[in-house]
Amino acid sequence: MSSKGRFIKNSLLFLVGTGLSRTLGIVMLPLYTSQIPAADYGEYDISLTIITIASSIAYFELWSAVMRYMYDRSDDAGRASVVKSGLVLMCGATALFVVLGCAVCSALSLGHPAWVVSYGIASAASSYFGFVARGYGKNKEFTISGILSSVVVVAANLMLILVLNVDYSALYISFVMGAVAQCVYLGRSIRLGSLVRDCKADGTLMRELLRFAAPLCLNTASYWLLSSASRLVFNYMCGDAASGVFSVGNKFGQIIVLATTCFTYAWQDLSFSASSRGADGAFFTAACRKYLLFLVAALALLLPLVKLVFPLFVLGEYGDALNVVPLSLVVALVSGYSAFVGNIFYAIKETRTVGTSTVAAGMVAVACAPAAISLLGANGVNVSVLAGFLVNLLIRAVILRRKVGFSISPGACILSVVWIAGSSAAFFSSPPITVLAFVLSLAITAMVFRDDLRIILRHISSTVKGKVDR
Repeated sequence: MSSKGRFIKNSLLFLVGTGLSRTLGIVMLPLYTSQIPAADYGEYDISLTIITIASSIAYFELWSAVMRYMYDRSDDAGRASVVKSGLVLMCGATALFVVLGCAVCSALSLGHPAWVVSYGIASAASSYFGFVARGYGKNKEFTISGILSSVVVVAANLMLILVLNVDYSALYISFVMGAVAQCVYLGRSIRLGSLVRDCKADGTLMRELLRFAAPLCLNTASYWLLSSASRLVFNYMCGDAASGVFSVGNKFGQIIVLATTCFTYAWQDLSFSASSRGADGAFFTAACRKYLLFLVAALALLLPLVKLVFPLFVLGEYGDALNVVPLSLVVALVSGYSAFVGNIFYAIKETRTVGTSTVAAGMVAVACAPAAISLLGANGVNVSVLAGFLVNLLIRAVILRRKVGFSISPGACILSVVWIAGSSAAFFSSPPITVLAFVLSLAITAMVFRDDLRIILRHISSTVKGKVDR
């Protein structure tokens, strides 16, 4: 299969696998906004923001290191050794996280500390098992595990909130239950028991994994500073209820995050393999240009649809969240594109640079936050984060240009800015203008991606024809 065909196939698989879990935050909004007070939802959101930094320090994306080294080994024994060595490191990281998590919960008097810490552990375990499954090429099993986790989360939330009248701790509990279901299924799929029993951890390999992943500790902590610290500033200035409303508005950014996650997963598979075969800057440049335009098209098409369905999903005291939606989608877009570009550094094993760019971006975001929030309120949070991500992208592009000849297309950037600005203006206009913007965006999308649409249609046609012939 060609690189483009493989990328599309894996993207569609990851879309299904992560789609339900990523869209749950939106699908469940009618339940959350009708049953959970804004102040409680704000406290829940802030607790996850805080516990994420402890998780970033403790785990430093060990799963990314494990999957990268799995791609360097073609035999089952070699991959099993990577998995076992990574699992030993994960156990140590979990012990560290429990200590850090408990200390943070105690110092900040976070509600439901046991479930907050459990949430962090479950999230890390889910990431590790998912990346290992992908390292073995079990993308179909990864997809099924995402569906299973989503079903468990929905069922648990409905039972806990509607039947048992549990408070917002139900959100932690249901997530943990879904993650456990996913890990059990993936553990059976990759035969984790046999790996642990039949393979020994490699001390040298563990040190290599740590050397690869250690810079990512700084990167993930800095990413938290970039993407989440401004929320703490907003919470301090405006309170839990305002944070709850802001969080609900930002949930719609999860639609873009869904697309970025799916394509980033497929991009990791493709870029890691391509890097092993000596791919040059032209390959990475073309892929990133196509990805940027795809994200912009997705945003332009989503904005009118979100405006249409917003009153159906957001109830009660959360109505002001509508004003946050456009910028939340823009931030999700730029964040996803930054991560996509950042994976090039992972592919060429230059992880130190990723941390440097994220530190600088985080400092910019935090520095801008107080003034931006004072001037723009909730939208000031997203403005400060957006400024940080733009700095992040600039630094990464300059360094990648020097290392592999990577470049960002000026034409694609100009089209993106104009397209986003026009779609955002239409979002706050009258319904006829919003509909007109949607139709224009649809036409532009069809024109920009005409070659890719032909490939997809040919693939669907050949698949259907093959089934008919059988």
